Amino acid sequence: MTSIQETAVRLEIPAYHRFRAGIEARSFDVETQLEMLVEDRLLQERNLRGRVLDIGTGQGGSYKALTKYSDDITTIEPREEIAHLLISDGIVPENRLIVPQDGDWLSGVSGKFDLITALHLFGGDYDIPVQDLHQRLVQLLSPGGQLMYTAQPDQLASVRYDMLFGDLPLIMGTLPITIKGYGVGPDNTILILTNNMTRN
Repeated sequence: MTSIQETAVRLEIPAYHRFRAGIEARSFDVETQLEMLVEDRLLQERNLRGRVLDIGTGQGGSYKALTKYSDDITTIEPREEIAHLLISDGIVPENRLIVPQDGDWLSGVSGKFDLITALHLFGGDYDIPVQDLHQRLVQLLSPGGQLMYTAQPDQLASVRYDMLFGDLPLIMGTLPITIKGYGVGPDNTILILTNNMTRN
């Protein structure tokens, strides 16, 4: 007979193949929400199908969902042990995964992106320098590009304040839109920012 303690010990072993069903479910949830955002014209489909930066890979569900739209996705996972599992389990190709160096989330990232996603990034397993990261992400947006965060309602107010109204000056040309009820899982609020600079 297996005790509760023995079961808990077994589940602590990080083996991604045991969580495939969870990854598939997360991918389906993200894909469904992306389709709804595109259908309601809150997320531009051309950005979803363009060059994408996915921050906070986690188990890889959001990355998997994004691959259904774009073949040019770079993803960032700061935890080396998780990054190794993502590659070894074939969830993310090694050439598409960046592991930040020296605490710099954007080390190794170059160029402009049509869509930057940070899904379930705040209040989770990551220590995020919100203001600095946000300011740098906005600079990585191509003209017309979009930046999308998800957060739990109780987290979004402080995250949005830190990003837009804290010590950061407002960034000209970037329009924030807050959408409630479109998030993924417990993150049922989305903040989308669009770079209103004109595309060439």
